[in-house]
Amino acid sequence: MPIHSSNRLSAIYNYPLLNYTDCPQPTYTHKYVRVRDPEQLVGIEIEVEGIKNPLESFYNFQDNGLCAGLLWEVTNDNSLKNYGKEFVSRPLAGDHIYGALEILNSYLKNHQPEHEFMYRCGTHFHFDCRYMTIEHLFKFLICYILVEDVFYDLVGEERKASNFCVPLSYSKFNLGIPEVFQLYFRGEYEQAIRSLLNYWKKYTGLNLLPLKTQGTIEFRHYAGTCDPEYLTEQIRIIQNMINYSEQTSMEELDKISRSLNVTSGYNYFCNQVLGVDYLASGETLQRLMEGNVKTVRDIFSFISYCKKNSDNFPGSRLHTVLELPVQSYTELRKKHQKQIDLWDRAEHSDTIGLHITKKLAGPKALVGRLMKKKPSPDKIIVEFK
Repeated sequence: MPIHSSNRLSAIYNYPLLNYTDCPQPTYTHKYVRVRDPEQLVGIEIEVEGIKNPLESFYNFQDNGLCAGLLWEVTNDNSLKNYGKEFVSRPLAGDHIYGALEILNSYLKNHQPEHEFMYRCGTHFHFDCRYMTIEHLFKFLICYILVEDVFYDLVGEERKASNFCVPLSYSKFNLGIPEVFQLYFRGEYEQAIRSLLNYWKKYTGLNLLPLKTQGTIEFRHYAGTCDPEYLTEQIRIIQNMINYSEQTSMEELDKISRSLNVTSGYNYFCNQVLGVDYLASGETLQRLMEGNVKTVRDIFSFISYCKKNSDNFPGSRLHTVLELPVQSYTELRKKHQKQIDLWDRAEHSDTIGLHITKKLAGPKALVGRLMKKKPSPDKIIVEFK
């Protein structure tokens, strides 16, 4: 177990004890897929329709030396129709992951012959991140943003249209990320993570909300299926992304995002992050990734600007106010005009934490969002808050 630290999620949120059953190890007589990190706990939710036969036999169903009742619970799900059920696993690790999927798959084929995975059905993974540091979480978020569209390409582009796993790039949540990163780089770790989770919503492909209550990150991208080989391979990919983000520094991620300008670079980066040989052409990867690469570059540019122009950054909990010449203001506006337009359309009115204030007589100032109001002809003040 990782060392407890005030910079870990477990030090911020009071997580409950896991309901983990130490089942016997499965006994396989055939080849099977192993997960990449055998110690990481993973929870699996599989939605299925057509479960018409009684479920009493499920809890005693055995396969490969495992008992289904020790690995799975069955719940009702109001989003499903036609005798729909949701199979929810206990926290699993190592070979139990493949074994749990195989025993459920075998049960459905042999005892629920009318089961089907309709468009309403989804498969969700919960990855235990209770002992992840806040730095690791933010690095993971950067990695995910960079490859999000590649991820959807792997699971099926049609999943982008689902209301239950919306891409971050389709939502406005990522517009608040620069402000959260500013808090992080100033050393306000707890405020940064709470700010991030306070505006997050459940029905994104990458759902961070369970970090508040369970200490898990949920991946909601997948359509309904119980294919043990496919799902275990997908768990391997996500585990590789988690491990890659832990081993790569924030400075390296900044350099990588700026170096992704040739097609071969996109291929190499994806293979490193996902841990598989992604077979799409470099041109396809560039098309999938270039929008989110621009988003990540903007995040790092904003943080870099903060660092260069504030003596109190990072580490200060006080507001930092800088005088900015009109010429610098104009240059800043031109450089970031496209992103400014996005910010102005965002519903989140305080999305980046960088404001322009017009100096008035007296101690108070009129505060407006970055670039939204015309600067004072004599002086512009940039406020980091």
